[in-house]
Parts: sequence; C-alpha cells; structure tokens
Amino acid sequence: MTKKETARQHLSLALLLAGLEALTYLSLDMYLPALPQIHKSLHLSLIQTQFTLTAWFIGSSALQLFLGPSADRWGRRPFLLGSCFVFTVSSFICAFTHSYALFIFNRFLQGGAVSAAIVANYAIVHESFNTKEAIRTISYMDAITILSPAIGPFVGAGILMILGWQSIFILLGVSGIFLFPFLFYKVPETLKKSHPINLKLILKNYLKIYSTPGFMFPTAMICLSFGAFIAWLSASAFLIIEEAHKSPLYFGICQLLIFTSYIAGTRCVNFLLEYYPKQLILISSWLRLIGGVICLLFPSSPYHLVYILTGVIIFSLGGGMSSGSFNRAAMDTLPHIPSGIKMAVYSFTIGLFGILGSMLINHLSVEIILSSASALILLLCFLWKNSLKGCS
Repeated sequence: MTKKETARQHLSLALLLAGLEALTYLSLDMYLPALPQIHKSLHLSLIQTQFTLTAWFIGSSALQLFLGPSADRWGRRPFLLGSCFVFTVSSFICAFTHSYALFIFNRFLQGGAVSAAIVANYAIVHESFNTKEAIRTISYMDAITILSPAIGPFVGAGILMILGWQSIFILLGVSGIFLFPFLFYKVPETLKKSHPINLKLILKNYLKIYSTPGFMFPTAMICLSFGAFIAWLSASAFLIIEEAHKSPLYFGICQLLIFTSYIAGTRCVNFLLEYYPKQLILISSWLRLIGGVICLLFPSSPYHLVYILTGVIIFSLGGGMSSGSFNRAAMDTLPHIPSGIKMAVYSFTIGLFGILGSMLINHLSVEIILSSASALILLLCFLWKNSLKGCS
C-alpha cells in the first residue's frame, strides 16, 4: 500500500470515528437552544430542565469503567456499533415520549452511547498510529467533532424556528441510521490480543492509574477545562436567551464563534508541535487564564455579555490547542495496562467533571467557574513540569 493510500485510509477512519462522536455530541449541542422551550412545554422546573443535561453526563461517565475492560475483552467494533444503535433508538424515543421519566432514561442512554463511542474510538486510534500520528489524528478528530457543538446550537436554533424541539431528536435518529452501515463495513477491529476480565486485576489497574502522576496531571487539566466548558453550556441558553433577551439564532451564532475558536486551536497544533513542542501546553494554559480573567471584567456593565463571550472564545482557543496532547500524554503512561482500561478511566474522570460543571452552575456564576478552572489548570501545568524535571 502506497503512502497516499495509507494516508487516505487513515483519514477515512478518522472521519468515520469523528462522525460518530460528533453525532452523539449533537444530542447535547443541538438540544441546548431548545432548553427554554422544553422548560415551558413540559411544565418543568429549572432544576428538572437542567437535569436533562445532567442525565446525559451521568450516562456518558457512569458506564466508562465497565466499557473499557469489556472493549479489551471483546474488541472495539461491538461497542462502536452498539453505541450507534443505542443512540439511534434512544433519539427516536426522546422525540415521541410524553413521559419525563422515560425522557430522562433515554437521555442517560444517549450519554452512554457517547461513552461507548469514546472508549472504542480512541482505543482504535492509539492502536493504529504512532505517537505523532495519533496526536495529529486526535487533533483532526477533535476539529471534526467540535463541529457538533459549533454548528449544533445554530442548527438546533434553525429547527426551532420552523419545527418543534422533537424534530431535533428525529433528525439525530435518522442520522444514526445513515451512519451505521459505514461504520459496519469500513472500521476494522484493532484489538490484537483479547484481555480476560479479571476484576481483581482491573481494580488494581484502576488504582495504579489514579496514583500515577504522569496520567493524572494531564487528565486533571483536561477535566477542569471540560467541566468549566460544560458549566458554560449549561448556563449559556438561559444567560443569552432568557436574561439577555436574545433570539435562539443569536445564541447559535455565539456558540458557533466559540467552537470555531476551538477548531482554530486544534489547527494550531501542527505548527506548535513543529516549532514549540515543549511550550504547547504552557501556551494553551496561559490563553485559558486570559480568557477566564476577561470573563470577570466589568460585571455591572451593559456589555458584560460581550466580555463573557470574548473570554469563553479565548478559553476555547486554548482548549483546542492542548486536547490532543493531554490525551496522548495520559495514554503514553503505564504501557503494560491495556488502552481500553486507560481510556475508560480517562473518559470516566472527564465525565465526572462534566456532571460537576452542570451542577455547579446552579450555585456559582459561569464567570467564577471559568476563571477558577483556568487558574487551576495553569497551576497544574507548572506542577506537572516540575514533577517531570524531578523524574529526569
């Protein structure tokens, strides 16, 4: 196989994996502008409405520790295909049910589909590419995946202007039906050796992973970034549409700008890897801190929303620069532990911070959460560098 054919095959694989992940994330992002409408049409309290987001995050994290070892035992494909199937069915149920309990349960299943897709996707990437190729591939996947939160609110807002919020879930279900056959025929099984499920060994591996600084430093930084971002997503619809009295379309445009900034960050990775590989994470951490500080500026100003949006855009740019590096740095530790288990711990921990972010927004302002998270990320960055110097 020639280099061009190999590159084309790798790109095709990345597109399909990113397509599935982006689709599952759309069940969060296209849904955001519909929150005020669901709040009114289903006669829910504000806490009940926001719990429809929290249920998604619980599903996306609660199953990770089970799915990782299972994928190491039975392979990546069953969980890749299963995630697409479950997501499709649960999307249609969310569209047509009138029961709040059933709606919440299927939001949980949609989150579970995300967790299965993530465990399978990144294990496939790490088993298919070397370190530099994996970082680049993850950056490409992130750039594609981030299109879902970039265009999701915009598309969701457009649908709401014409049809009801139920149409969002119908579109997601139809998209799942379309994607499934491509995943079935195009994505190979990359697990070379099956690992039997040994609960004692799995728990030992989990404890080892959580006690390894080389794994926990990058994981903690991505967790703080993700949790802060989820706090923004949970609050943004009410902040922009309800409090600032802007239209759902205006909300969609704001989110588009924020996630376009994230994509720009992922596109800077190749340049930074080439010329400033050692400074990449530090540069991204300073950008996040600048964004967090801007969010705090002039709280009583009539233009405070502009400051918040500017801060989130800069915070997002820093996040896009470092996501692939954090992921690979965590996965490169403890090479004797299967990738599925490490990816499960990584995704599970990130998911917990997603839940935390969606709950904290009921008690703290989004400005405080973003600025505090960015300061902690920079602190962890320096501590991580010092720990690496100590090891060398």
